[in-house]
Parts: sequence; structure tokens; C-alpha cells
Amino acid sequence: AADLAQLRGLASSQGIQFIPGTWINSIQVTKGVGSVVNGYESIAGQINVELKKPQESDKFYLNGYVNSSGRSETNLIYTVQTGKKWGTTFLLHGSVRPFEMDQNGDSFLDFPTGTQINFVNRWVYNSGNGWLGQLSVKYLKDNKQGGQTFFHPERDKFTTNRYGLEINTERAEFVGKLGYQFSDKPYKSFGLQFNGVDHLHDSYFGLNQYNAREKSLYANLIYQSVIGSTLHKFKTGLSMLFDEYRETLDQVGSPVGLAFDRTEQVPGAFFEYSYDDSKKFSLIAGVRVDQHNLFGTLFAPRLHAKYDVTPTTTLRASAGRGIRVANIIAENTGFLASSRALMFQNKTSSQGYGFVPDMAWNYGLNFLQEFNLGYRPGSFSLDYFFTDFENQVVMDLDHSPRQVTFFGLQGKSFSHSVQVQIDYQLARRFDVRLAYRWVDVETDYLTGRRQRPLIPKDRAFVNLSYKTKNNWVFDGTVQRVGRQRIPD
Repeated sequence: AADLAQLRGLASSQGIQFIPGTWINSIQVTKGVGSVVNGYESIAGQINVELKKPQESDKFYLNGYVNSSGRSETNLIYTVQTGKKWGTTFLLHGSVRPFEMDQNGDSFLDFPTGTQINFVNRWVYNSGNGWLGQLSVKYLKDNKQGGQTFFHPERDKFTTNRYGLEINTERAEFVGKLGYQFSDKPYKSFGLQFNGVDHLHDSYFGLNQYNAREKSLYANLIYQSVIGSTLHKFKTGLSMLFDEYRETLDQVGSPVGLAFDRTEQVPGAFFEYSYDDSKKFSLIAGVRVDQHNLFGTLFAPRLHAKYDVTPTTTLRASAGRGIRVANIIAENTGFLASSRALMFQNKTSSQGYGFVPDMAWNYGLNFLQEFNLGYRPGSFSLDYFFTDFENQVVMDLDHSPRQVTFFGLQGKSFSHSVQVQIDYQLARRFDVRLAYRWVDVETDYLTGRRQRPLIPKDRAFVNLSYKTKNNWVFDGTVQRVGRQRIPD
């Protein structure tokens, strides 16, 4: 996954904000467990964001944007073919939100002010004789300031004059791929994926200060071939993950600061078998084993199957296990904006924050029916997914209004999700999409089983799109977000 690293670790809660829309070439979303080739962390889905490549980018693209609140941004894409085998693309983004806005008059900003500078230089290599390569170098600097109006850090920081917060991020990253495809056996190839990250996060929320740094290295070696014929294919390989986290938290009312440091070293191996008869049935079965230096052996089996009942009717099923080490503060920094004290209960490990990794089984079913109605195409899909946690770090905001409590799951934690979607062409060049999703997420808290807070019980979505003969597009969307439980 080319740019997946932006959505994990310390960047898991902000990473999607660090990808300008004009840079995106494509987005792939996997529902349910992902492929074992991409690691053990996928539980309920994966997102792969592919940025612009030299062979697919405009030679020169300049985009500017300003809105009524003063938010301004500029995006530049510049592509050069440096030879028959090499091409490079420069991606530059700069944005600023300079003005304080308080339209409801509560003395708090409606959104943070701040600036962002974002740069990527991407190189692509094609030897013409089977060797392919990509290399990207990225740099990001993002600063946000929020809180009350007229808050000035040089005067009011860490005082009770006025409430303020800052989140400052600096991130450097490189991502690379190198692969070879055998010319006489196109089904046979090998590849190497690698990336490195240095992520610096400095922030404070009123009198609470949270600083963290992540250094990460990842390498994934993949070999692909067939067993007997192209009906039976396999992928196998080795991976290595190195994560170093250094975190400090100083909270108001706490006599000493808290430090959370950990270094993860995780070598792993995987094997994935796929069968495809090119007619009705396909199957992907995979397994991977990783040896975590802090948490021992991690075992992740996964299965995906697809069956074409008719040329227009398709059934899909998936099942598998996902594992992840939760970064509980970076993923839940919202509690730092209150005066809640951080508490831990039911610790399950002596490592990290004191908890074993989240582990869950995910099971999914999908039904897809394509149809023609009035000579116009359409489709109907129905999804059901069930996620059942073996281990989980749970954030409890109900236990006490003065505390946020993290505890290791002792009972059950699960979710049911059902989604219905209809796509239909109402008239020529006029498309409609209707979708509805119902979700039930429950966890055994310290006070008993309850719905997870701030998760809508259901959602509804309507999209209408019309494209003229001259390629003008008119698009409208209406969303409904259902009830959510607020912590007591």
C-alpha cells in the first residue's frame, strides 16, 4: 500500500488531513480484513491512497482556493520525463487559515487557525526489460492553534488567562518500491516495498502538554508465482517492522509527568494462495506469523471468496483475524481538551501502556445484483460485517466525569454493520446513489454493557449527479447522521 503509512502510528487521527485532494490519483478501500501481504494490522478494512505518478500526472497543474472564512491554499504539480526510463513529479501544497472566526459568539474559535506546508518528490523507473521502481520523498510541517479568541501563546500559554491549544506536526518520510517481472513468465515476479518515517508531534491543550516522536522503518519482500498453472497462484515473503515511540504527557493536577516509551521489532513471514477459474469462483487464503519482541507470536489467518451465481449476481465472503498495537493517547487526544485525569485499570501487560495488542476476528458477507430497468443500468448491494474482539484497549468516559479510564477488555466487545446501496441511471447522464447503514457497537464497560459513545446508530446518503454533453458536472449530496450516545 503506497501511502498507507500516513494513516498509522502517531498520524492515525490526522493522517488523512495531510493528503491534499489534488494530489490523489486513486483510493482503494477494502472492507473487512485485508491481504496478509500488507501486514497483520487490518481488522475492519484498509485504505490505500495512491498519489499522482509521473506517467499519469499533468505536466503542469496549478490550483488555488479561497473561501469566505479566509482559508486559502495553493497546489502545484509539475512532471518531468528525465529520459526514456525515468520520470519525476513534484507535488507542493501550501495552506493557511489566518483569521479567528467565532460566529456563535461563545468566545471560542469555530475552527483552528494555522498553516501547512506539504511537499512530495516522486520518481518512477521503468527499465523496459522487467525492472520497475518508485521512490518518494515527503516533508510536512503543520501548525494549528485553537481555543478562545484573542489567545496569544507568548502571553497566555500554560496560564489561566485564556484557554488555548496548539498542535504542531513535522514529518519526513520516504517510500520506495522495486520489482522485477520475468519476461518469459509474466505470472512470476518479486518485489520489495520499504518506507521510513520520522514524525514529531508537539501539542498542548490548556495546561495539558503532550509531546511525542515516532521513528519507523518497514520492509516487505514479496515473491509471486504459480503452482502448476495460472489457475493456482501464490504470494509469499518476509517483512520487518521497526517502530520507536517516545511520548510524554504532563497533566494539570499531576505531580509528575507520564512517559510512555516503547520500541517494537517485528519480523514476519506470510503465504497467500489464490485460485481463479476465470468463470465463477475465486478464492484467496492467506496466513502470516509475526514475532513481536514485546508481545510474542502474532498469528493472522485470512480467507476471501467470490462466487458468480449468474453473470449479474455475485456473492462474496471474508473472514480473518487482525491485530494492532493501539496508540491510545494519539488516537484519543480529545480528552486532553478537558480536565479529565488519565487513569489505567485492568492492565494486561507490562509493556507499552500496559495492554496487549487489540485482536479481533472479522466476518463479512456481500451480495451484489446488477440489473437493467427501462434499458438503464443499475446495481443493488447488501453488506453485513461482524467484528468480535478478543483483546481491546477500551476508553471509558462514563466511569467518572473527572477521569478518562483506559482498561483492558474483560468481557465482550463487538459490532454488527449492515449496509444497503442502490445505484441507478435515472436518465441519460443522470445518476443516483442511495445508501443506508445500520451499526450496533457494544462493549462491556466497567459499569456493564453499553453502546459505544459517539457512534451513529445509522446513516443515510443520497447523491444525484448529472453530466452534460459538454462535460459540465452538477452534483448534489444529502446525508443524515443518526442518534449517538453521549457519555454520561
